[in-house]
Amino acid sequence: MDIHLLRGRLLSTADNSGTTRAILINQSAAQQLWPNQNPIGKHIEHVSDEPSPTFMDSNLASIVVGVVSDTRHLSLDSASGMETYLPLTPHDQKPVMNILLRSRLSSAQLASSLRVLVAQLDPSVPVTKVRTLQSLIVSSTAAPRALTLLLSTFGALALLVGSIGVYSLISYTVSWRTREIGLRLALGANRLQIANLVLGQSLTLAVAGSALGIAGAIAANRLMARFLFETSPLDPLTYALVPALFCLLALLAAWAPARRAASVDPMIALRND
Repeated sequence: MDIHLLRGRLLSTADNSGTTRAILINQSAAQQLWPNQNPIGKHIEHVSDEPSPTFMDSNLASIVVGVVSDTRHLSLDSASGMETYLPLTPHDQKPVMNILLRSRLSSAQLASSLRVLVAQLDPSVPVTKVRTLQSLIVSSTAAPRALTLLLSTFGALALLVGSIGVYSLISYTVSWRTREIGLRLALGANRLQIANLVLGQSLTLAVAGSALGIAGAIAANRLMARFLFETSPLDPLTYALVPALFCLLALLAAWAPARRAASVDPMIALRND
């Protein structure tokens, strides 16, 4: 689970009797309950264990003996809140337990061995839902992964439609400006300048569209933050790469019209006008 001890000590078998009243808390709980203080030795008591409302009995309250790092035990997209770790005392035993095991055996072999071991300890305790950690991660990220795939598909379609639109618009512009291109060539403009003129127009459209898209993305950043995992909705790398990609696609889409414009014969263009 990648949980590390940050301060104090871990729980031991000596704490299972409950006489030490030892508990662990995570880093978030330590920062919220005792900011800029040493939480080791502090007392925590559940509301239901208080002898009277708003009164803490230090002889009954649990004692913080260690602070561990935060972990995401609910789901990968849920931030870690305040958490406490209790020893397995008779008072704290629950009817349902989740056990995490690391083994070199296959999942089927491990499940069989686990059931045999638990049956030897207590035949009345069933072992259910034996799953691999990878399957838990996959199920936890199924909905965000499906949403990401859907949004990626829409994004790819948007890039394709945008590229086709730029190609169609530039091709129409080139055919509409054939006489102008012929005049420019007749007055001394070279073919490289004509190609740069067409490509520049395509790049201008792409930059304008990217600016509008960035403005819309910034306006919708609160909605986007709900679907992002450890990524800021104002990620500068994303806001730089997407416009750069769209501008590159716009230049590629305008390449064929630019070549066609550069190959216009000025005499034929002026004669057909």
